[in-house]
Amino acid sequence: MRLFFKNFIFLLIFCYIPNVLAGNAVATSHSIAPVLNKILPSVVNLSVTKKKSSDIEGLVLDPSIQKFFEEFGQHFGFKFRSPEQEEKSIQVLGSGVIIDSKNGYVITNHHVIVEAEEITVTLNDNRSFTAKLLGSDKETDLAVLQILDFSNLSDCKMGDSSLLQVGDFVVAIGNPFGLSHTVTSGIVSALGRAISDGNNIGNFIQTDASINPGNSGGALINFNGELIGINSSIFSTNRGNIGIGFAIPSNMVKLVSSQLITKGIFERGRLGIEVQNISPEMIEALDLPKNFVTGGSIVTKIEPGSPASKAGLQIGDIVIAVDGVNIKNNLSLSNAIASKAIGEKTTLKILRNKKIQEINIQILKIESIYKTNTETSSIEQLKGVYFSNISSEHKLYGKIEGILISKIDQSSKIAKLGVLNVGDIIQSINQEKVKSVSDLASISKKTSSKKPVLLNIYHENGSSRFLALK
Repeated sequence: MRLFFKNFIFLLIFCYIPNVLAGNAVATSHSIAPVLNKILPSVVNLSVTKKKSSDIEGLVLDPSIQKFFEEFGQHFGFKFRSPEQEEKSIQVLGSGVIIDSKNGYVITNHHVIVEAEEITVTLNDNRSFTAKLLGSDKETDLAVLQILDFSNLSDCKMGDSSLLQVGDFVVAIGNPFGLSHTVTSGIVSALGRAISDGNNIGNFIQTDASINPGNSGGALINFNGELIGINSSIFSTNRGNIGIGFAIPSNMVKLVSSQLITKGIFERGRLGIEVQNISPEMIEALDLPKNFVTGGSIVTKIEPGSPASKAGLQIGDIVIAVDGVNIKNNLSLSNAIASKAIGEKTTLKILRNKKIQEINIQILKIESIYKTNTETSSIEQLKGVYFSNISSEHKLYGKIEGILISKIDQSSKIAKLGVLNVGDIIQSINQEKVKSVSDLASISKKTSSKKPVLLNIYHENGSSRFLALK
């Protein structure tokens, strides 16, 4: 009996081994190497020369270990500086993706190239080219570069990010810590994520594919080798990967990059409304049937002369869908409108007086906000920036003092720095309050072109900061 039992165990093991080997054979046949061979030539490494500090700047170290890192750190893309080197230019590393091989267009992150003095693009075959900035958009954290004097480029096919589902397989490619063309894999962990990083996208793809500093601007691709996102940021307490990375959806990339290429800026259309999330208590107060409305945004304010006003939208209307796509909350409404081009017509499904209605609205740029008393400044550091007073139709009228940036000349030095955006409000210059464009003349007489000018800037997203411009 004991002999039979031993033989039985041996038979089981003997039969199991071929199955395991067969399973491994199947696994290896699912290698994504053929896909990567086509994609890798389109992903580039970026080396950006900047004067000011950045997210991936050099480190100030104790002299006793400075020499070690100076010798070996360069192999991993780090640039270490001594205290006396703090004011010198630094090299910032990032990634990019070629989206048009005929014209040499590269998509990357705004935060990678902001304040860039020189940009070098390196391909996976080690060829290097100089690139220039065509345009960037801080709110979506996207920028488009053009490679100069290029030859034999490969581009990446854009996928449809609206088809993504949680659990889909994805691959991240980039330049983490200077380790060029590093490939990591994972799944889509969540969709429509909002993170507090100062931008207004609120529509990130969350993935557990390993993303680290230097991956910014790199590719997130699907199993078919299509670009479905641009890696943008990570959630971490120590600057390293903990399995939570974020990418900008490819459909947003398509919309923004097309305008950055042709105009240098991304012009936003909007409805001209303020909204808040509809809560269960509101649904109960409105005496709506249970499960009749499970989400949506209730209109709390409508700007006069806005597209919403002209279309007949009313305060108290609950927006429950945009072009057939259900609206869960303010974030999903904002994302839906942000994905529309200026001039595009859209249909809002609303709930008014317990009845569902549809309202057709054309997404427009509200020009009146940017036209009042528009003029440029004679302050040398602000050459190329046009200002206007805050009009009565602006959502911040009467709430904040300052002058509005209405236009930025894309050929100007300040446009290339990418530190100011149309829609920003300048509240003070050299700590002197600015209440209207007429104040610029007197302030300009007190400024020197040889010294930095200090601006207090209020951004459309509600944040404020000081900026010193040389």
